[in-house]
Amino acid sequence: METRRQHSEDSPTPTISRGSNTGSCTSTNRIQNPDPIPNDLIMEILSRSPAKSVARCLCLSKFWASTLRSRGFTDLFVTKSSARPRILFSFRENGKLVFYSAPQIQNQDENSILVAAKHHMVFRFDCSELCRPLRGLVCLTYLRVVSASTKNTVPVIWNLTTGHSLSLPKVKTRRVGVKSFFGFDPIGKQFKVLCMTSTVYWKESCVEHQILTLGTKKLSWKMIDCSIPHYPLSGGICINGCVYYHALVHEAHDVKRHPFVPPPSVPGIVCFDVRSESFRFINKAEDMLVTEVRHPTLADYKGKLSVLSSDGFEYVTGESSCLELWVLQDAEQHQWSKHIYLVPTMLKNVVARTVLYFVGVTGTDEIVLSPQYKSDLVLSVQHIPDQFYVFYYNIEKNTIRRVEIQGMIRDRRRIHISLDHVENVNIL
Repeated sequence: METRRQHSEDSPTPTISRGSNTGSCTSTNRIQNPDPIPNDLIMEILSRSPAKSVARCLCLSKFWASTLRSRGFTDLFVTKSSARPRILFSFRENGKLVFYSAPQIQNQDENSILVAAKHHMVFRFDCSELCRPLRGLVCLTYLRVVSASTKNTVPVIWNLTTGHSLSLPKVKTRRVGVKSFFGFDPIGKQFKVLCMTSTVYWKESCVEHQILTLGTKKLSWKMIDCSIPHYPLSGGICINGCVYYHALVHEAHDVKRHPFVPPPSVPGIVCFDVRSESFRFINKAEDMLVTEVRHPTLADYKGKLSVLSSDGFEYVTGESSCLELWVLQDAEQHQWSKHIYLVPTMLKNVVARTVLYFVGVTGTDEIVLSPQYKSDLVLSVQHIPDQFYVFYYNIEKNTIRRVEIQGMIRDRRRIHISLDHVENVNIL
């Protein structure tokens, strides 16, 4: 076995061949004089293959391993996988974080669809924070217990496709409040983790801002400057190289004279440019209802930042009159466009029995909503314990589609949902 493995690794660059189309050639000649298939075509074929098939090819030789692990192929694979997006579900169970996914249905002709959830993996630590998935990777943090009095905040990057993980260095701070964001620079092709720390958990400005770039020889945290004193209120969403999140932006405040009084603040949205590692503040629209406790859902609408709300809330109830979609048209000028849609009758019937939260907007212009908890929605007497429903509202057709997700869990859990999850064969 050892001899065969050594031979495989040292073999010349493998090629896949096809027989000649010349009619006079015999089958023997076609085998002896094959026409090699171009490597570009092979890469194209593999980029459309399941991740498990690509994983098997990694074992063929050193050439295949280096080629399939190259940035060019992994980027191509993610691009092809983006045409088959999935919804990612995560929830806590007995001190563990569990991940499932299901196809993100793009067929708009069916009103009711049943899909099965696929189990991915279990993170066997009590996760304290989970960032939105990005190009098939998720960033989460947990508290590593060092001693009875010491806990370190440790971020971890997980590839849910391959099951590989990468533990990052602990965040350099003695402060207790740590908030993390996950971003991707599409120009430099780099993932970055942003961590902010504050002295306490309540709404005080973050005083330390650190950045870590994945893929560097030595992973380390770097302090960066932020001229906007603010405190993050929500998780972030990365759109075209910028991470957006709700925040309280603080005005000038004399901490020495009033150490226990929070500074005056204005709610808005902060934009972090992943490439330049700089911050800027985006004013909310004049009649956009955003407060310290009310911050609507941030979403990606046609490559632009958007805000989803219903009467200023991030959810829809039986009392809701309309759905609001705000789209940031010009970040420099703080210009927003507002789109209002009346709640469809079918959705009214659903929210009469439960509360539906905004999840995001799909690439086919459908607003996705779902319950926040498992078993919140009972649609029939024959309710099955492991049922979970996701609703797609088509803003152009004013129609609702119901997708039933089966196979996840059988008891009540709070479920975190993200759209546009893709496969990624990158080995961390």
